[in-house]
Formats: sequence, C-alpha cells, structure tokens
Amino acid sequence: MRNTLNVLAALALSVPAVIGVVGIADAQDKFKLGMAVGGNTCCEWMKAQGDVARALAEKEGWDYVELSNNNDPATALKNAQIFVQEGVDAVIQFNGQPSSNPAISQVLNAAGIDCDLRHRRSGNVLRWY
Repeated sequence: MRNTLNVLAALALSVPAVIGVVGIADAQDKFKLGMAVGGNTCCEWMKAQGDVARALAEKEGWDYVELSNNNDPATALKNAQIFVQEGVDAVIQFNGQPSSNPAISQVLNAAGIDCDLRHRRSGNVLRWY
C-alpha cells in the first residue's frame, strides 16, 4: 500500500510539469504522453503507474503511449527510442535500473522530448523541460 501511495504522489508531482509542457504545444497538435512503467512483476504498484497516467491522459484528452521497461536497462533504452519514433511530447519514466538513465536522457534530449525520470530506490529525480 505504501508503494502505491508513493507512486501516486510521484505522479501527482509530475502532472504540473507535464501540464506546463502542454501549454507549449501548438493548438492544432494533440499532446502525446509517453509512460514507461518499471515492469518488475514483483510489484503491483508498477502497473498502477500506467493506470494513473492513462487516466490523466484520458481526462485531459491526450494521446497516450505506455511501455514497460521490464526492469531491464536495455529495454528501457529501447523504449526511449520507441517514444521518439512515436512522436511523444513528454515522458514519465519510472526506472528500477538507473544504469540506463544517462543513455535514456541522451536519446530523449536529442529528440527534444520533455522527461521526468525517476529511480524508485534512490529517490533520485532527473528532469528536463
């Protein structure tokens, strides 16, 4: 239960930043949010991450792309590349394997994609907008 509350709190903190990014988008373009869930099968709260983000996207009328990092650094990096190909405007990334964070940030930065990248164990947050 505590983990679920932590996830919901983290997403709540991410929402204002994402909403701020939406204001930058052209009125004709539909905002597209990417969500990378941690994907560790041990934790139901990781599934809840995507459920909350999907509900937010539906409420706001945004397009939504959800991918699972499968608790794997290589998959997390591949997902960042897929988000670029999908043309997302922003990414919320929960990653249990922080070794891939520099490469993920490089891919998303190069594409001009805003990101909120969180590491669940250390609490480290890397944001760029």
